[in-house]
Amino acid sequence: MKKMGLNADSIRYNGKIAVITGAGRDLGRICAIELARRGAKVIINDHDKDSADSTAREIIDAGGIALANSDTISTIKGGRNIIRIALDAFGGIDILIIVAPIAVKRDFIKIQPKLWDNVQDTHLNAAYNVGRDAFIAMREKRYGRIVFTVSVEGILGHPGYTSYGAATAGLIGLMNTLKLEGAKYNISTNAVADIVPDSKKQYMPEYTASLVLYLSSEQCPGSGGIYQAEGAFYKRIGLVSSAGIWIDQPKESATPEKIISRWKEIISMEGAKEYPDATAAGVNTLSSVPSDDKP
Repeated sequence: MKKMGLNADSIRYNGKIAVITGAGRDLGRICAIELARRGAKVIINDHDKDSADSTAREIIDAGGIALANSDTISTIKGGRNIIRIALDAFGGIDILIIVAPIAVKRDFIKIQPKLWDNVQDTHLNAAYNVGRDAFIAMREKRYGRIVFTVSVEGILGHPGYTSYGAATAGLIGLMNTLKLEGAKYNISTNAVADIVPDSKKQYMPEYTASLVLYLSSEQCPGSGGIYQAEGAFYKRIGLVSSAGIWIDQPKESATPEKIISRWKEIISMEGAKEYPDATAAGVNTLSSVPSDDKP
């Protein structure tokens, strides 16, 4: 297996069991090969059996440990079977990387129900199909690393990617909840936003793979982050809330006219803040209630 050359071998996965979906090609394949090179036992899942077999064979030929699997993650049966294989073959699961399939570009009014359902099944529903049993197994071990691949289209929007954007935005919502439910079990969940390239020449999965590998390691302390790789340019994407204002005392009524009169203050991002969860955001709102009207 060829070394990626981007990271030193100080990050190891000796004894760790990893499941990677979409591992027959591109990003998933590179992640699987590099995890195995660094000591992990890997389940290679891809709906294309030949691609899954090819990745697994490359790992095994290089002295690594891997099993190929071609179950579909778009069904509960397929997703659960992938995790069952990991448990039966290796006795557990430490890392789950869900690499989304290629995006489907179709304007909203041109999307038929069958296509809409298919996109949700292969992205958002797939994360449930594979992730639930993986999360249960990780919770029993009190350790786990989960990485979803999402999209900028799902965060900021892009014409023609309505179904894909909706599905990957759903993954971000799932991640935000799993980071809380998994915290006391040492399970972290993060997301990597991949850009849909205009051409294959622009796509460099090796750089994205380095980010995914770090998020899959023991060394990564964070959970609930959305990260992006554009070549070797990395950044974090945060969701922030404006400071907000009280238009009137809470016991009085606000009107559309009152709102429009102070609209610039409402939408101003001066003093914007990022919250770790919905509870913290709600507490902040209550704490800003004028003192005479606090409950």
